[in-house]
Amino acid sequence: MTMLHDVTDAKTTHRLPWHAATYLRAQVLCDALSGASPDLGGFVRSPPESLRWSSRKWRILEEILRFDADIITLCEVDHYDDWVAPMLATVGYRGCFVKKPASPTLQYGDLEDGCAILYRADKVEVLNSHSLVYAIADTPGAPRKICNQVAIMALLRLKTDAEGAAGGDGASGGYKHFVLATTHLKADKSAEGEAVRAQQARQLLAEVGKFRDRAAAGLGLASAEALPVIVTGDMNATPHASADYGALCYAELSTSALRLRSAYPLAGDDAFTTWKIRPCKDGSGGMRETRHTIDYVLYAGEGCEAVARVAMPTAQECGESRVPSFMYPSDHFSLVVDFKI
Repeated sequence: MTMLHDVTDAKTTHRLPWHAATYLRAQVLCDALSGASPDLGGFVRSPPESLRWSSRKWRILEEILRFDADIITLCEVDHYDDWVAPMLATVGYRGCFVKKPASPTLQYGDLEDGCAILYRADKVEVLNSHSLVYAIADTPGAPRKICNQVAIMALLRLKTDAEGAAGGDGASGGYKHFVLATTHLKADKSAEGEAVRAQQARQLLAEVGKFRDRAAAGLGLASAEALPVIVTGDMNATPHASADYGALCYAELSTSALRLRSAYPLAGDDAFTTWKIRPCKDGSGGMRETRHTIDYVLYAGEGCEAVARVAMPTAQECGESRVPSFMYPSDHFSLVVDFKI
């Protein structure tokens, strides 16, 4: 689970050279929707002690730090101000965070979850950031309603070891710029929920496109396509149709004007980002096991290339209880990618 592979799944043992960045995307799993909730988030096979924040927070921190990423995006994080931000600040990270308008975690206390972008201040600089609260229409032409999901995007500048040397983007010497966005879309796994996610994805990509256009113009780039874009998040949507509804959200992600492509495989035995066991929704008392891809690292832009990624764990590594567990602190696995920009 810790092995870094190149995109053809051959092992690589070196760090990347000039204008490279290691990126980590993680779904933290809200404390208020797991260890602090009365039913422990429905994770009936997970040892209850493994869900307690007093111990899980350390495993979350370890999971974030062990990859030594230059840039980190997090979603479903409800201990940003009191744990994630101050602890990562001690090792050189800074960040920006946006809360949900009415976080469901508030029903269990004063915790509020949201999305965050964090970065190593000695390697990366945030020049501009923008947050988005989704607003969608129930039917075409109807007034838009505010959703309880958010996104955050930023224009980042990747520093090099020799700032000002050749190899920059033509407008900034030895720096390289790119746009990064992260989000957490509606969770409801139904046809109605998928329709909402599709609208949210469309709105996100339109907003990212406008943000990139403004950034490219401000940098004096001849073309917006010259500015790389990385879009990440828990989309709560698979890339393939289910028995109940089509893959409407992924269709929006994969056919937008940004021309995004995935850094991780979307088909095959290793194509999954979450693997968990929860009670069946029909009240039968049975258990349902889900193993699929709903988290993404998507990218586009001239010169932007995903050259290595961390592999997903095996069934043996997950254990019979799957995740979360003492072996892994969330119900979604980290996506870790080396980008050459």
